[in-house]
Amino acid sequence: MKDIGENLIKITMALLLSLGLGLQFNCSAEELAALQGEEEEEEDPLDQLIQEWLLYELFDIGNGACNVQQGLLLETLIAQYIAEGGTINDAASEDYDPHYDPIGDQPLPDLGAPIQKYILGPYGPQPITVFEYEPGVFMKESDMLFTEEQLYDYPDTAESAYLSSGYATSNANRWPQNADGATFKVPYTIDSSLPAETVSEINQAIAHWQERSFFRFVVRSGETDFIHFQDGNSGCNSYVSRIGGQQNINLAPNCGFGAAVHEIGHALGLWHEQSRTDRDSFVTIHFDRTDGDSNYQIESSHDIGDYDYESIMHYGSFYFATSDQPVMTKKDGSLIEPNRRALTDCDVTGAQTIHSNSTYNSNL
Repeated sequence: MKDIGENLIKITMALLLSLGLGLQFNCSAEELAALQGEEEEEEDPLDQLIQEWLLYELFDIGNGACNVQQGLLLETLIAQYIAEGGTINDAASEDYDPHYDPIGDQPLPDLGAPIQKYILGPYGPQPITVFEYEPGVFMKESDMLFTEEQLYDYPDTAESAYLSSGYATSNANRWPQNADGATFKVPYTIDSSLPAETVSEINQAIAHWQERSFFRFVVRSGETDFIHFQDGNSGCNSYVSRIGGQQNINLAPNCGFGAAVHEIGHALGLWHEQSRTDRDSFVTIHFDRTDGDSNYQIESSHDIGDYDYESIMHYGSFYFATSDQPVMTKKDGSLIEPNRRALTDCDVTGAQTIHSNSTYNSNL
């Protein structure tokens, strides 16, 4: 009876999944027999896929308010095997790791000594630790870029700028609202030198943001301010918020879909989740296990919504580790696996709030 129930669940889930993803499974007799549980010598790859889907899709509600909006792990695996002309067995390839994050794997560049600057926030100037990436450009946390105009050398200079503007200048650097009053326009271009696979990942990442938020990405047609996707030979990184003019999102060939979604998040104004001011109530940072202390500083001047372990903007436990010991853990000591599958509700809420709430957007 148990086997019948398990097989019924498998087949039902496969049918639901195929309908939900708009896919059709054309199975051979042997594959159909495997799906029905007649060949159990090895763990059924479909079982693995369904287990992942159940974990990230059905039971995600247990994680609180910041649910992953779409468990892309299963969809990505199946889409991969279809695109490559593979079979169901290929979909569970051990060589494919949908959680791999090149952002946390890229080596820290040798940028010299850290520099103390100040950035404007809705509640006044805030200190920020950065490195000079190139003349006039500063890097923070390995993939966040800031222009010279976004930062100030002295607190009194920043305070004067804050008081004279009434709002933080970075608050004004939001993407413009469309005439409908409900959506926000983000023009973009894609460098013609990028390989087809990277272009496909960028298009998927754009579609992912657009489907789940009020941002509308449009191919640039003369707009002054726009995102330009390119490979700048510098890994995966992005400017934070709208900086004016052309702002590059650099995506090396190994960055992939998840990193593209993450870097677009920076361009929309999101910082890393573990830099929130309330993060010490949720995670423990072991500074003796990393040589990248500046990557784990509390720098954010405001928190929006609940702390989100699954945020696409959150580091994993082993980012910039100097050993096999985790640098960051939850308060109960458990590990944090980076989510590079999909946006969470809180990711979308954060990006939309800083655009649609006048506290964060002086353009409104």
